[in-house]
Amino acid sequence: MFDVNDIDADSDAIVRVIYNIEDVSDYINEKIALFDSYNLSNDDKLRLEEAKDKFTKNDSETALKKIVEIERNIEKDNGQKQKSEVKHQKLVNELNNELRKLERALENAKGKNVSSEINEKIELRITEINGSLNNYKIPSEDAIEKLAQLEKSYEKNLVNELRN
Repeated sequence: MFDVNDIDADSDAIVRVIYNIEDVSDYINEKIALFDSYNLSNDDKLRLEEAKDKFTKNDSETALKKIVEIERNIEKDNGQKQKSEVKHQKLVNELNNELRKLERALENAKGKNVSSEINEKIELRITEINGSLNNYKIPSEDAIEKLAQLEKSYEKNLVNELRN
């Protein structure tokens, strides 16, 4: 394990590692067995089959290269997944903040001369946000897109409407 310092959370970094493998046959066998259990992309499935083929033909160097390519792709996919999770959580936090504001506004409107039409609009928005938060709990491109569509334009439009 090592620490990486002076890198911003939203920036990419390249870390180069050099290593020696004493018994490459055991290493390749372990990696092949491991990757056989993974849900690999079609390209990586082909790489794995090629690694198996080359390894059975005693071409450990090419087999190892294919294994390394698969590892790099898995790391790349994990990095993209992590970025999606961060983006999803940011949207969820923003919508939860908006939800709290709207709930406070609705509570403050009680007993005041606020039209029922405005209260209904706030309640509708609260229902819309709650529904989206429940439907898109798991980070995915679709979830991020749907949550982003609930942008804060609604809040601005409602404030303008209240001022008129």
